[in-house]
Amino acid sequence: MKDLYLVAKYVPDLTRREPRNVGVILHQAGQWAARFVGEDASQPLDRRRLRQFNSVETYAEWHRFWRDALEKGAFSTAAHRWVEPSDVAFVDALRAASRDHFVLEYGQPLAIPCELGTPEAAVAYLFDCLVGREEAVAEEATIGQRMQDVAARFGLEGSRHWRSNYTLRVAKDCVVFPYAYLNGEHRYYKTMAIPARRLDSPELLKNAHDIFWSFQQARTKDKGCARIALINPSSEQRTSSIASDVRDLLLDQVDSIVDLSEDRQVLGEFGRLRP
Repeated sequence: MKDLYLVAKYVPDLTRREPRNVGVILHQAGQWAARFVGEDASQPLDRRRLRQFNSVETYAEWHRFWRDALEKGAFSTAAHRWVEPSDVAFVDALRAASRDHFVLEYGQPLAIPCELGTPEAAVAYLFDCLVGREEAVAEEATIGQRMQDVAARFGLEGSRHWRSNYTLRVAKDCVVFPYAYLNGEHRYYKTMAIPARRLDSPELLKNAHDIFWSFQQARTKDKGCARIALINPSSEQRTSSIASDVRDLLLDQVDSIVDLSEDRQVLGEFGRLRP
């Protein structure tokens, strides 16, 4: 079987037909590798990262089906037989079985760096290129939900000092901070989604650039302000190097980094702001 890759797509509305990329399946050098939205080293799916799906259970079923098929094979309705992953009829069988809200489409030609010597490394690269933006959006939604919980927990909602989507005017620019606390001291917050497994992921670097620029503008306007980055790494990211690499990337540009999955850090930052 020749080298190829498939893009797993989620279609929320079958009438509008506006699919979102949610995974990549790669066949390279006789091996299969795959990466899907929400996967975590410690569990099949991190459900905190699946808010983009109308039904998390339905996505979980398709995820399980694709993973099982890559290991055990799938039934081909065209050939009327079970086909192994090494069979030339396997791709057609897998695509035919994927339908309605979850489909598989052939990926367009895309250059994969030669130094990515394994299918696992290559599929991670493809995932970051093709799905990274979708995962970033989902991660931002997860951080937003966590911050709603934080604001409710510490009584910040309704406080005249707490702001959501706060706009800071600096010369001719307008800088928007998802959250700000204005009471004598000014504390500006930016969120840093970590959807990728690689520090050079385009989406991650774009997010980091936005944080750097926003905080530089804030310091231009208010030299005494506090600049806080909010992150929410998955358990997989916390045990790998990516979370610490992101901290190192941000360190010189922020005053502190708060991991929203660590209660002690949340308490230390937001507990002091309680009215």
